[in-house]
Amino acid sequence: MIIGPLPSAANVTKRIKAMDGGFVYLLQRVFRRLPLAGGRPLLAVPAGLAITAVAFALRMALDSELPSGFPYVTFFPAVVISAVLFGLWGGISSAVLGFLLARWYFVAPVGSLSMAGGAGWAMGLYVFVVVVDIIAIHSAQVAMGSLDRERQRNRDLAESRQLLFHELQHRVGNNLQMVGSLLSLQGRRVADGPAREAVAEAARRVQLVGKIQRTLYEPEGSQRSLSVMLEELVRDIVASGSDGTVSVRMDVQHDAVIGAEQSIPVALIVGEAVSNALEHGFTPGEGGTITVAVAGHRLDGAGGLRITVSDDGRGLTEGFTLEGSTSLGLRIARSLAGSLGGSFVVVRADGAGGGTLATLDFPLTATA
Repeated sequence: MIIGPLPSAANVTKRIKAMDGGFVYLLQRVFRRLPLAGGRPLLAVPAGLAITAVAFALRMALDSELPSGFPYVTFFPAVVISAVLFGLWGGISSAVLGFLLARWYFVAPVGSLSMAGGAGWAMGLYVFVVVVDIIAIHSAQVAMGSLDRERQRNRDLAESRQLLFHELQHRVGNNLQMVGSLLSLQGRRVADGPAREAVAEAARRVQLVGKIQRTLYEPEGSQRSLSVMLEELVRDIVASGSDGTVSVRMDVQHDAVIGAEQSIPVALIVGEAVSNALEHGFTPGEGGTITVAVAGHRLDGAGGLRITVSDDGRGLTEGFTLEGSTSLGLRIARSLAGSLGGSFVVVRADGAGGGTLATLDFPLTATA
């Protein structure tokens, strides 16, 4: 017979803890459904009496096997079971019937309900024990019910807060999109060419901020990871800014969840790079691919990220430099990168395909 390797003590401990946790969870689920007849005495009382009748029959069957002095040996468990399963009235009905049966059949003098002498002390002990049991069980059930109601109230509040947060994000994004559309309409009425282009650029950036607002958080309110946010943003920009011939490819080697103070400037920079690629990199109808890559990057000895936006379009013009560029969007992107403590560069992509490569390097904050 071949015996495999024995599990380590740590694995055994983990399995035992998992079994214990599952057992506790199962008990919690069972006890949350109790009592079965809560608030319904017409069901609880007969159930308690029936359980006590079974306990009495069992006590009579064991009478010849038990020594004297055990009159309540089956009645105490009956009271506890009745109180647990059927609540306060179940426990009380079981206790009363058990009191009468124990006194009449098993406490001397048998066949009497008199409390004189030792019978009073014996029955007093019975009353004390069952009252303590019923109060303890009823208090625990009331506390469990209050806890469940509080949990449900918290779940309702969380759902309401999530709905309100999602609605707020949606409305803010819509309002920004509307402002961008109004600027765009107004720009069409401007006769001066440079002024019209400036208004159009402002409209595009406001709409970009609206898109960022929509992609910044998950529907339940948690901060999205950078790669998820950028992928949705980039695909939205490409879908609305191209004729459908430009595709998007994401290459995520390192991901992080960063705060809004970093994610908004990063999204603005990436959005500007993608919009610039759509506007200047591709000839209408020919199409191509925009690749957004996210990777880890050491910056001044600290942890950071490198985000690159590359395309296989026609590339930059000869002699292009970011410092000498007259593009307001690229100057804004460079300024935002500086505010992040990083850098933003745009160069001609290497390789036969040509194209443009925009690179953003920035350090991660302590909260990232």
